[in-house]
Amino acid sequence: MKLMLILIAFLLFNETTPPQQPTLYTLDTLGSVKGKIVPAKGYLFKEPLNLSLFDSVEFAPVQMAISTKTHDFEFKNLNSKQRYNLKIESQNFGDTVIRNIDASQKNALDLSVIFKPNCPYAKTHKTTTCPKCKKSNQVVPIVYGKPGQELIKQYQAGKLVFGDCVMSNCMPFKYCKRCDRRF
Repeated sequence: MKLMLILIAFLLFNETTPPQQPTLYTLDTLGSVKGKIVPAKGYLFKEPLNLSLFDSVEFAPVQMAISTKTHDFEFKNLNSKQRYNLKIESQNFGDTVIRNIDASQKNALDLSVIFKPNCPYAKTHKTTTCPKCKKSNQVVPIVYGKPGQELIKQYQAGKLVFGDCVMSNCMPFKYCKRCDRRF
């Protein structure tokens, strides 16, 4: 009897709803987001950036793009009644997310995004002072790539250390022999 009541309650309160038809947007409800990624002061990046636009409520991807050489981007034909999250991905510097972008304007929303890479070594190429011991007399450069005879002699004299053969934009530039720390 109890099972029968549960089944009846389930059938009464669980109506089957027909699948929703996709919403068609007319030209007056379409928006766009365009802009430029600007490196923060003291940072440089040369590689194109991957950009993803997500629905800010459901976190579902809406559109993807790759920035141009000058780091411009544009997303077109967006539902202007919706808010978006923009994810900026850099192969060597990590990701940044800008939340709640409003595309409700009839003209394109023009963003200028100051992008600060998440690389811990991005600013250390100019310093000769170890961030741990605060001294510079045991700091030497890190050299990447295949070394020649001259670099091997400098390495043997303790004037430099070798890094990897392959470089990326997020690698340490200096090495502290006192602290055994790359920065």
